[in-house]
Parts: sequence; structure tokens; C-alpha cells
Amino acid sequence: MCAATVSASVDAAVADDVYGDEHEALFEQALALYQAIGERVRTGRVLMRIAQAHHEMGAPASSRAASAEALQVFREIGHHRFQGHALHALGTQLRREGRRLEADHDRLGAIEA
Repeated sequence: MCAATVSASVDAAVADDVYGDEHEALFEQALALYQAIGERVRTGRVLMRIAQAHHEMGAPASSRAASAEALQVFREIGHHRFQGHALHALGTQLRREGRRLEADHDRLGAIEA
């Protein structure tokens, strides 16, 4: 499957706004493809989709892990806008878990970095 087809499939899955095993498999397939061909922005974006899916499926730890990995990708390529999206997602996840101090610390650390 080519990158454009995978990208369209990921967009269609996101439009469903209902996440399950089928979506997770698609996102993991997209992640593997984007990593293999060096599509760093798409890699980070699909990691954010994985984070959202895991959040919706009630898996906060894996959601945070995917957001953190996306943040690392965006930092490596210097994509500031998507870094902001990833930081926002991480902060929101921590706050929902009642970990407000960690969320605030992460955001302050990002500002100082």
C-alpha cells in the first residue's frame, strides 16, 4: 500500500471518530510505513492518532506514550506547531488523570526548552 492510500485510510478512520481494533491496526500499519520511508511529519501525526485512539479506548498510559513519542519526533524535525499539539495532548492526558502538577511542569519545561 502506498503512502497516499494509507494517509487517506487514516483520515477516513479518524473521520469515523470511533476507535477500535480495526483502527488501531490501520494506525500501526501507517506508522510502520511512514517510519520505513522516512516520513517524519506523518510518523508524528499518526502517533498522535494512536494516542487519541488509546485515550478513547481507555488506555491512558499507552496514550501518553504515543504522545510523548510524537513530541520527540516533532522536536527532532523542529516542527514547532505539532510540538505544541503534542504538548497540549500530554498535558490534557495528565490533567484528566488528576496529575495537574506534572502537566504544568511538562508545559513549563517545554517553554524553557
